[in-house]
Amino acid sequence: MKEKLQSLNIIATVFIIIMLVFICYKLVTQKEAASEGLILYNYSEEDNKPAEKAPLEEATKEEENVPQTFRLYITGAVKSPGVYEIEEGKRIVDLIELAGGALENANLGNINLAAYVEDAKHVKIPVKTEEGAEEIPRDETWYQGEEVSEKDAPVPNNGLININDASLKELTALPGIGNVIGQNIINYRQAKGPFKSIEEIKNVSRIGSSVFDEIKDKITVE
Repeated sequence: MKEKLQSLNIIATVFIIIMLVFICYKLVTQKEAASEGLILYNYSEEDNKPAEKAPLEEATKEEENVPQTFRLYITGAVKSPGVYEIEEGKRIVDLIELAGGALENANLGNINLAAYVEDAKHVKIPVKTEEGAEEIPRDETWYQGEEVSEKDAPVPNNGLININDASLKELTALPGIGNVIGQNIINYRQAKGPFKSIEEIKNVSRIGSSVFDEIKDKITVE
């Protein structure tokens, strides 16, 4: 019995020694690895997943990618004059297409069709007269920002006002023609082309026979 207890004590002592040796080995190994920069934190699968982007960050990025929209007013020798929305980066030629395209009598020679659109601009497409001269609305400013000087204003023909190129100021000098009717004349010739005869001016809104009788001896189309 005594010998059996001694044997058990020896076995227990050996087991304890083995455990102590194993623990010491692990401690020394980890210490060496840490000193060499080899010990890393134990990451779980969740740690290895990329961090999700915040919804606000994604929304901001999407907003930055949305092109800005401009509004421009186009008149003159196009099929459907009016106000159109068009994306930033588009060009004048794209705006003309939105307005239905240019009319046959449109004079595009002095229009920079490749220019980029700008917000809140008024684009005016001129027309050609029968003589091939370009009709320019004298009372308005071109899209490019250039104003027609007074020296370029039409010269009176024997004291007559040429209704095909007269400015708003010149038209309103005629009896019975105010700002509204004068602008109607300009809009009409931009949309329909030059007047073929002075009688055609009666097709303009708010110009009846009585007004025509007052101005017929003061206007010309040549």
